[in-house]
Amino acid sequence: WRVVTGTEALRRLRPQLAVNEGLARFSSNRRLQQSTANAWQRWAHHVATAAGLSGYVSVLARGRRNAGMHSMARMASVGPEAPASKTENLAVYSLLLHQQAREAVVARMQKEGRKEGVLFFNGGEDAVRHDTDHEDVFRQESTFHYLFGVREPGYAGAIDLAKGTTTLFAPRLPPEYALWMGRIKSLDRIKEHYGVSEVVYEEDVVSWFQSNAPKKIYVQRGENSDSGREVMPAEFPDMRESYDVDEEVLHDVVYQCRARKNEEEIRLLRYVNRISSDAHLAMMRQAKPGMREYQLESMFAYYCHYNGGCRHLSYTPIAGSGPNAAVLHYGHAGAPNDRKMEDGDIVLCDMGSELYCYASDITNSFPVSGTFTADQRIIFETVAAMQSAVLGAMKPGV
Repeated sequence: WRVVTGTEALRRLRPQLAVNEGLARFSSNRRLQQSTANAWQRWAHHVATAAGLSGYVSVLARGRRNAGMHSMARMASVGPEAPASKTENLAVYSLLLHQQAREAVVARMQKEGRKEGVLFFNGGEDAVRHDTDHEDVFRQESTFHYLFGVREPGYAGAIDLAKGTTTLFAPRLPPEYALWMGRIKSLDRIKEHYGVSEVVYEEDVVSWFQSNAPKKIYVQRGENSDSGREVMPAEFPDMRESYDVDEEVLHDVVYQCRARKNEEEIRLLRYVNRISSDAHLAMMRQAKPGMREYQLESMFAYYCHYNGGCRHLSYTPIAGSGPNAAVLHYGHAGAPNDRKMEDGDIVLCDMGSELYCYASDITNSFPVSGTFTADQRIIFETVAAMQSAVLGAMKPGV
């Protein structure tokens, strides 16, 4: 064993934990179950020892507690059946994520010769359910969160290409907001909270542009290739009549930058994928014939929120058992994961959690009873081997 850091060892440990635990628990051969489980324990012990992990350890990443790794370290030292510990997600999130994102977009614009002007973005708006006063839990528009990290609705943002400064335009909230929703933050508090250059009220956006007099305003317009939905550009009154507005270049620049993750994004993605992976394992342990599919869905949502702070899920969960596993987007309102699972069923669980607008997406299939039939096992192990081969071949340039 060569000496490796705890972080590196745990990163390598996670895929093997899932594969080996799955083979140990979901094999039709009882002898293989026991031998695989024993091999898993020996292998995990060696890796944990090499990484300096034992008992209830805390893994430090870049000088800060990365609590998302805690449950993995615990599994490495005491085995897969131990419950994962409750985690603290703040350690894997930093405002550096958004600062580096803004720097990447500005650098790409300048590399293409666009060294002056202002990038102007709108955030998401709050919504109510149909004709009621029920407000759904707000989730920020993804690009706006990527650049600014703002969690509340009603904001806009601007980035000055020449100066490198960032301005947020915040909604002026009415006094009664404090009664219903909590303390109203001052502009200085918002500036400090989101780490930007300045904050002004959204109602002053026109005067701000008049004072700064940008040579050009770049806004984002483009189509999402998956959904076909269009990103609508940010606007303010008389913008196009008063300024040179470009809506051709920014969309591609932003999406190219979003496709390449910085270190802070990678750390957050690793965390949310660990939480989701552990939630899948928790479902597998609890599944049994006679349960309803939605009970698996509820276990997943509970685990991710309780243990990882993931209030949102990445998409509508799919828990398709038996014939429902063949329906690509099963789990929708017309087929709400409500079939009773039977002995002999394979259940396909396609579920992922989300944190700070960064998503996981994991699909996992296993026998409801915990034991594969001979045919099921052949298919499962064939697909697992294919997946392992693909992952092993993946590298830059391929």
